[in-house]
Amino acid sequence: MPLKVWHKQNSLILKPTMKINTIIFCFLLLAGSRASAQYCIPNRFDNEYFSNNQIDSVINIEYGQNYNWQDPGIQHLKMDVYYPKATLDPLAKRPLIVMIHAGGFYVGNKNHYKGYCRRLAKRGFVAATIDYRLGWDFGLGKHYESYPMSVQRSYPFKCLGDSASSIKALYRALQDEKAAIRFLVHNADTVINIDTNYIFAGGGSAGAVSALGLQYLSQSFFDTHFPYLHLSDSLGLLESSTNSYTETFSLAGIFSMWGAIPDTALITPANNIPTLMIHCTGDSLVPCISDRFFSCPNYVPAMGSCMISQRLKHLNQCFEFNYYDAPYPQNACHNVYSLAYHIERISKFAKRVMCNDCRQVIIENQVELSNDSLSTSLDPILNNNANLIRVFPNPAKNSFHISGNNSITSIRIYSIVGQIIQSLETNEQTLIISSKNMTPGIYLLKIQTKDSGYITKRITIE
Repeated sequence: MPLKVWHKQNSLILKPTMKINTIIFCFLLLAGSRASAQYCIPNRFDNEYFSNNQIDSVINIEYGQNYNWQDPGIQHLKMDVYYPKATLDPLAKRPLIVMIHAGGFYVGNKNHYKGYCRRLAKRGFVAATIDYRLGWDFGLGKHYESYPMSVQRSYPFKCLGDSASSIKALYRALQDEKAAIRFLVHNADTVINIDTNYIFAGGGSAGAVSALGLQYLSQSFFDTHFPYLHLSDSLGLLESSTNSYTETFSLAGIFSMWGAIPDTALITPANNIPTLMIHCTGDSLVPCISDRFFSCPNYVPAMGSCMISQRLKHLNQCFEFNYYDAPYPQNACHNVYSLAYHIERISKFAKRVMCNDCRQVIIENQVELSNDSLSTSLDPILNNNANLIRVFPNPAKNSFHISGNNSITSIRIYSIVGQIIQSLETNEQTLIISSKNMTPGIYLLKIQTKDSGYITKRITIE
C-alpha cells in the first residue's frame, strides 16, 4: 500500500505517488562510459561539502511490515533518511547510500548508522539507515533477549545454534532490505531527490553480509541450496515481500565492512560489481579467509574479503581491499578502524565509481600497497584491445557475429541509454547473437575475453 506522506519531525510533507517502472543500472560504470561531470566536481563526496545545518532528515518512516520470527505478530519496519537540503543543493538528483546495521542478525537497529548517514549527507549523498527483522536460535532459544547482552554476544561462539534458523534470519533480512530499497526508489522524486542510477548498499558484519547478499544471493540460490527449508513457501519470495512496491533496482557498488558470502563462485562475470572491503585478517566471527561463520563447523560456510578480493581481481572488477593484518583466529579484531576512516574510504570509493575511475586498490594497516587503474574508454577507437574483437555485420538485421582472437567469457548488451538488454556467459571464440527481438537503434556491447579484459563495441540494429 503506497505511503502518502513523509513524516518529518512533527510535520507532514506530501509526496507524489508517481511510479517508476524501470530503474536502469549505472551504465556509466558497467559499460565503461564517460562519467557524468556533475559527480566529479572537486571536494563534493570525497570531502565534507555541506554543514550540519544544511542537512535535512526524515525519521522513522515505515517502509514495510512483515511477520517476526518468534510469533505471528506483525513487525513494522522503519528507516531514517539524511540528505542535503534541496533548496541549497545545486544537484537535482543525488546518489543514494543504504546502510545496514550489524548485530549477527539477532541484535541491533538503525540507530547504529545515524552518525554515518549524517556524515555521508554532509559529503553530498542521500543516506538511509534501516531496521530489518532480527532473530534466530543461536543456542538460547526464542527468548534470548531475556539474557544479559554479554551472554548474548558470546553465546554464538559456543556453536550450539541452529544453522537452519540462521539461514532463515538472513533470508528475512534480505526480504526487508530489498523492500527498503524499493521504497526509496518509489520515492526517488520526493524531497530526497535520489539518482536511482547510483544506489550503493553497505554495512558492517551482518550488514555487510546482507549488502553482499543483495547482489549475490538470489532466490535461486536459496531454493537450490536449502530446498528442505521451503523458504519461498513459508516466508514468501525475496523480491516481493514486506511491502507491495514493484520498482526494480540495481546496485552501483557495495561497501562490505567485515562481510562474507557462502562461496565466491557466486560472484560471476555477469553479476560482479565494484566493492569496497574493510576487514581484519584474523577475524573469527566473519572470517576474512574461507571458514564458517563464528568459526563453528555447524554454521554456514563463509568466504570473506580475503577471498572476495581475489575473485574480483580475477574478474577484472574494481575493488578496494582495506585490511588490518592479524593472526587467525582472533576474536578481538572483528570491527577495525574508526568511523571517520570508514566514511573517508566509503566516500572516496563511491566517487571513483561514479566518475568511472575503476581501480583495484589494496591497503594494509592504512598503508596503500597498490593502486592499479582499470578504467577504459567507451570509444572503440581509444580502446587499445578493440582490434581483438570483430562484430559483423554492422549494421545488422536478424543476427550478428562476435568473434575474438581469444575465448570470450561474457557479453553484456546495453541500449544507448544504459538499460541492460542481454547478459550471457560463454567460453567460445565466435558467437552468433540473435537480434530479431531488438528494437532498431544503436547498442553497446561490453565483451570480456579470457586474456584481454573488457572490450567495448558499438553495433547498429536495423
